[in-house]
Amino acid sequence: MRRLFWFPILVVFWNLFTIPASSQLVFDVAGGAGSIQQWYAGFWYNPYHDLYYTVKHQYLVRASDMQAAGMPPGLIVGVAVLVRNVSPGMDPRQMTIKFGLTDATQMPLGWNAPFITGLTEVYSNPSFVPQPNQWNVHMFSTPIQWDGQSNVALEFCSYRSGWTGRRAECWITSTNPPVPSFKYRWRDFGNWCNMTTGVTWSYHIWRPVFRFFVQTGITESFPDDVDPRRILRSGEVYDGSDAAHPHPYLKFRTSPGQQLQLTYKIVGPLPSLNPIYIAHETGNPNDTILDYTATGSGEVTFEIPAAKGTAAGQNGALDLSNIPGGSYRLIASYSMPGYTQQWVKDFIIAYANDMSVREVVSPYTNDPPRNFKYPQGVPIDVVAKFQNVGL
Repeated sequence: MRRLFWFPILVVFWNLFTIPASSQLVFDVAGGAGSIQQWYAGFWYNPYHDLYYTVKHQYLVRASDMQAAGMPPGLIVGVAVLVRNVSPGMDPRQMTIKFGLTDATQMPLGWNAPFITGLTEVYSNPSFVPQPNQWNVHMFSTPIQWDGQSNVALEFCSYRSGWTGRRAECWITSTNPPVPSFKYRWRDFGNWCNMTTGVTWSYHIWRPVFRFFVQTGITESFPDDVDPRRILRSGEVYDGSDAAHPHPYLKFRTSPGQQLQLTYKIVGPLPSLNPIYIAHETGNPNDTILDYTATGSGEVTFEIPAAKGTAAGQNGALDLSNIPGGSYRLIASYSMPGYTQQWVKDFIIAYANDMSVREVVSPYTNDPPRNFKYPQGVPIDVVAKFQNVGL
């Protein structure tokens, strides 16, 4: 029985070279180059105030502002507003948020002009209270795919059976060039979040700086660093022939018409970074940048079409017939104009009945650093966790 052991010093060394890979990104979207940002304690542009029973705010966020913040197309899964101070004793309010793409280039003009319609409710909280000195985060129950080109509309509506005039102090932005990006409507003595009539403040060029949470790029791969995609058998071929032998792939999010470039290679056994598998365009081993044009929205599973190297099989299969056991690394990338994601995942190629050390815990792991040596001949308890990786 062969055994693969990893010691703490090696684990630390490898982690220094591992680039975190995440498909959820954060972007703070102001009002464009030259816009002015400032704290605001009033109630006009502030979605978190308690001045009326029902307060309905709607904000337009231009695609150009999102692009200027470096935000790529992707699945918008949440939004946040930065708050500094909150009035003492602010009461909970019912809060709902609606969201949607729009071809509107400004808020509808006029005192009684309608709001932007056709939005989807993405957030509901029966007892929301803004929190000071932090981004107040609203994660969506129904994420919305942003195509990278459309403007978006955000609608905040809050209700409480009473009012006090208390409020939060929010971080806001002007729009540049100036464009009507905000309006709100209020009405007392009831929950009027679905109202189309009521007292309306007209449009303005100010709105909060919105923090968007966006899922884009690679979300999964084979191989990966999670079970069962983390452990492969030496001597076998991964060609998609059954569920236990997936074809090498990348799973990523797309929007229609996106022009993407992908790279994919496997190196090892670590600490060696010699490539054993390099993906390339079909029929051209020298072209290791894979071009992809998206035809729809959502997640796509892209199987590697062709590869070269000692672990390259037919039609991009991963052939481990002559590959020794050990730890290996997948290094991939996902690129579009203005954005590149690096995807790095460590995995294991194992022989039958192999075992690896998952964790070693010394008696002093949770203590402050100590400058001492263990005396010779004194037994020291060590806790270790092992995993059978031979499958």
